[in-house]
Amino acid sequence: METYHRIMVPSTAFFIFALVGVGILYFKQGDSTEAKRSANRYLTAVIKHNTEAVEENVVYDVPLTSSERSNFKKYIQTSDMRDFEIKEAVLSEPGKYEMRVLIMKETSQEESRIMVVKADSRWKVLIKKPVG
Repeated sequence: METYHRIMVPSTAFFIFALVGVGILYFKQGDSTEAKRSANRYLTAVIKHNTEAVEENVVYDVPLTSSERSNFKKYIQTSDMRDFEIKEAVLSEPGKYEMRVLIMKETSQEESRIMVVKADSRWKVLIKKPVG
């Protein structure tokens, strides 16, 4: 019985410690994954020219005038984006991810940066620089 306690108590403690560690990593990764999903939905909406969906998901850092909003819609509709790939998502501060996005166009590709922030308990995309 003594041997059993000598082996089982430390191994059970280690198992619980490992389980807590994995749980913490899972929840940390959960935010990152959810932020990436929001960015994916947003960029997919841009590519499909679904301007209504795009407007709902964008958090602007400055209020847009109606002409700026109209220009943004025109930009989306005339962009020749074909595909994209999120290269990295770095947590810059709690609830805010900086993402490096590779944009594939018909004849070229370019890199852009976007920010995904948690606002009103939803992940929303903030355009740092117009995608395109």
